[in-house]
Amino acid sequence: MEKIEIKFIPAFQDQNRLARLNSFILRRNTVMPHEVAAATGCSIQESITLLLYLYHRYLADPYLLTFHTHHPLVVIEKTHLKEGLPELPIICDHCEEQILNPDELIYEFEFNLRGEIQFYV
Repeated sequence: MEKIEIKFIPAFQDQNRLARLNSFILRRNTVMPHEVAAATGCSIQESITLLLYLYHRYLADPYLLTFHTHHPLVVIEKTHLKEGLPELPIICDHCEEQILNPDELIYEFEFNLRGEIQFYV
């Protein structure tokens, strides 16, 4: 288990939030910023900071999930964050529509954890 100090993120100096974060992370292989925020009460910005820090430490792999606005719960493309935004046009696997307009896409981050992590301040 990798032990990671996160005292630079103010929200997690609260011991209850820190405990919720550790409990949440132990049960997951993949996490999304909004899930961390909902589970701990931190902001989305703090959650993204935490997850990008894990990427910086080689403890997580970041992905960009792409959704079609017509079915926002269905991932139509998953790319490593280093690859940037997907090039248009994209064919939606769900409805087979060709997407030319970037306004028809929604993006979300997902981080695949590389192992067990325990946070401390």
